[in-house]
Amino acid sequence: MTFYAKSHPLMTLDEHTQMVEKKYDDLLETMRLYFSNDEIKMIKIACHYHDIGKINQIFQEKLQGKINKNNEEIPHGYLSILLLNYENMIKILNNKECFEIVLNAIFYHHKRNDQENEKIEKFAKNYFQKNINQYYGKEIELELENLQEIYNHYKKPFMDNDFWYQYVIVKGILNKCDWCASASIDEEIPIEVKGEESINNKIVERFHSLKPLQQFMKEHRNDNVALIASTGGGKTEGALLWLNDEKGFFTLPMKVSANSIFERIKEFYLSNVAILHSDCFRFYEDEKNIYLDEIEQAEHDKLINYQIAKNLSYPLTVCTIDQIFKFAYKTLGTEHILATMRYSKVIVDELQSYSPELLATIIYGLQLIHKIGGKFAIITATLPKFVLEDLKECHVQFQSFQHDIPDRHKIEIIDKDLKEDVEKIKEVSKHKKVLIICNTVAKAQEIYQMFQDNKTNVYLLHSRFLKKDRELIERKVINFSNGNENGICISTQIVEASLDIDFDVLYTYMSSVDSLIQRMGRIYRNRRNDSHETNIYIYTKRDGIGGVYDPEIFKESLQAIRKYNHQIFLEEEKLKCIDEVYDIKGIKELNYYNRYRKKLENLKGTRPMEYDSKDANDKFRDIHSVKLIPDIILNKHLDEIMQIVDELKEGKNKNKLVFALDEYCINYNLYKPIYKYEYIDHQSFVEGAQIYLTHCLYDFDEFLLQGQGLIIDKKQDDEQFV
Repeated sequence: MTFYAKSHPLMTLDEHTQMVEKKYDDLLETMRLYFSNDEIKMIKIACHYHDIGKINQIFQEKLQGKINKNNEEIPHGYLSILLLNYENMIKILNNKECFEIVLNAIFYHHKRNDQENEKIEKFAKNYFQKNINQYYGKEIELELENLQEIYNHYKKPFMDNDFWYQYVIVKGILNKCDWCASASIDEEIPIEVKGEESINNKIVERFHSLKPLQQFMKEHRNDNVALIASTGGGKTEGALLWLNDEKGFFTLPMKVSANSIFERIKEFYLSNVAILHSDCFRFYEDEKNIYLDEIEQAEHDKLINYQIAKNLSYPLTVCTIDQIFKFAYKTLGTEHILATMRYSKVIVDELQSYSPELLATIIYGLQLIHKIGGKFAIITATLPKFVLEDLKECHVQFQSFQHDIPDRHKIEIIDKDLKEDVEKIKEVSKHKKVLIICNTVAKAQEIYQMFQDNKTNVYLLHSRFLKKDRELIERKVINFSNGNENGICISTQIVEASLDIDFDVLYTYMSSVDSLIQRMGRIYRNRRNDSHETNIYIYTKRDGIGGVYDPEIFKESLQAIRKYNHQIFLEEEKLKCIDEVYDIKGIKELNYYNRYRKKLENLKGTRPMEYDSKDANDKFRDIHSVKLIPDIILNKHLDEIMQIVDELKEGKNKNKLVFALDEYCINYNLYKPIYKYEYIDHQSFVEGAQIYLTHCLYDFDEFLLQGQGLIIDKKQDDEQFV
């Protein structure tokens, strides 16, 4: 009798197992030095036995389309471990702990509901024993006692951290190999993709000589590194040199900055770079699949390239932190991420952009990366000293670099609301490029409305546009900032990091000192302020304080920055200002630090598999994010949207369809229960998805690139549908 592992396409158990083992052999060809001999043997055994439980009668009948309603199926991983004989395995493995690691890796290699041991044993005797005897051609004694070695199962306690570190490597690599082998055609998804070019050589060719920052990163390519540097100081190329053409992940705080870095790397340094964030699927639409020349379907190629990226197989991946740092919660399903970090380097850009809770999550994640054997580099405009204290066991090489031009910015602090100076700003915009930064979308929309009679260019950029519309605005703003025309760009924090823009003057609401200095980096990026005229105007009227920014940090930041009012704000003074606000002794009295410390200690105390993946997703951002489809978009694209929704109900090609529907959605963070929003439907538009219809006004002219985007507290007029 032939036993099968998969039905689409039909694949025997032996064929699938051989493919998984081949993927593992492929990985060892390039990464063997990163694994110990014990780890190599444990993973090999896990790959060989992981799916043997699929031989059970119920699973085989299910693959044939038979449904037995009277029998609840036991997950195959729970059955697979019953074939591992301790006496035989200990001849290969060094000790009992290695055996237990293999058992747990196989048992948990898919996330399934837990089952009582008695139920597993009964199922195995009734539906597994006969088939396994037939498969091996002899009577096999099931090793039922192995169930007693499974942690966090039935009556067994949680794993301790030392055991978990080893389990992560075995289970994580098993998952990577299994997922790669589960594609519809062999070799569709390589376990690791080789870089097509040398980034190091490309950087040297492009710049000929290295800046001090870049030389430092190159010299410390084998160390964990943390450095402070201003915008325009060559941080991106320095980080890429630190990678030394090894496998890497380049993390950023926002999708817009990730998109910008991805496109920059792809254009200048590496063609087969990947991008990962919640809206990244479109980047794979036009990718030519170099691994699947025989497959012509563009949609299929797009999905395959995305799968390669999701499996963390590209030589360099640009991503937002939520794509890789969820392993900090030690949840099932994230082990492959941390296991990949064993042979990877991780770049964390713009650390100052995160809330204290997210900052703590990243720092704990970096501690785990160091523990597992990976390397990390922090490149940031600001870095609180307490972060270095928490990373001292990681032996971080720290250095601070000042911008080549020390006197770029002269500041003026104005104790009123920015909107009181709108007429003055209009005049300035006639002969300068003006950047206005607000702390909230609502304030940016309000300010934008006050410039509608302006005779020069006025653009609004924030997160509440459709993706395609926001991308049009982003490109326009970048071209505008680098062109010869004058005018105004009004935005939020999304322009603080990684966008290649340079304006003449900044009008901004006061924020935290690190955010404020990052905003200044968008002004006179590589120009001297020879005339010493004011080009940074800071308005102290509170906007988003208590929601976006911590009130105590806001207060301390304003007090620190006032010392430099009406002065040239030198680069070394910016660093002193940050150190003053985030001084270890002083900040320990603030709520900001207490939030950070509480989160860090909570993560350190988290037991492996204590949280499920949904908990990790919710806790990671600590914000309930939904997708909204405005009425005007639904009416304009009704047929296309309803076709996608109907196909989703059929349950096929879910990932592809959700990405397709995403083109008509706007991401929105709920700050109160959804039933309290007047113009948002309270029931999801798509069952099982956080997608809602909204009657809020969506204002955008795609020809003029003008409009406010989604206005949460204003209803779309019926006449606008006509």
